[in-house]
Amino acid sequence: MCAFLVDLTTDVILVVNYFNHGHQYWAISTLLLIILPALVVQMFSMRWHFADENVAFHHYFAHLFLLGILHRHVLALKTGFEARTTRDPTDFQRLYHQQSDICMLHLFESFMESAPQLVLQLYIMVSLEDWQSWTGE
Repeated sequence: MCAFLVDLTTDVILVVNYFNHGHQYWAISTLLLIILPALVVQMFSMRWHFADENVAFHHYFAHLFLLGILHRHVLALKTGFEARTTRDPTDFQRLYHQQSDICMLHLFESFMESAPQLVLQLYIMVSLEDWQSWTGE
């Protein structure tokens, strides 16, 4: 969960930095590489909630604001505490299922966001021939 938040924070810092330095094209390209994969991941996540027949208003709300993965982390923490207190094997099975879904969503995000964004940032560094270690600019 911390890595997800750090990734999101550094992405926002990078986009803002590009806008502030007059590189609107790079900022918009980076922003698209953040938002489009997030939308796809949210769709997969909601589809899996439908498949599990576990859909409530808070699921829609979290996914609408692109916070589906974060919401799933919170649900997994809650399920983990339940499983620990009840020691019921079905609670542990639900926890393992939730953790599997979270890992798969992170895998999708890695291939759709992080890898293309890394290629874009390397291209920007090479084309600008002037970069800072924090933002890659």
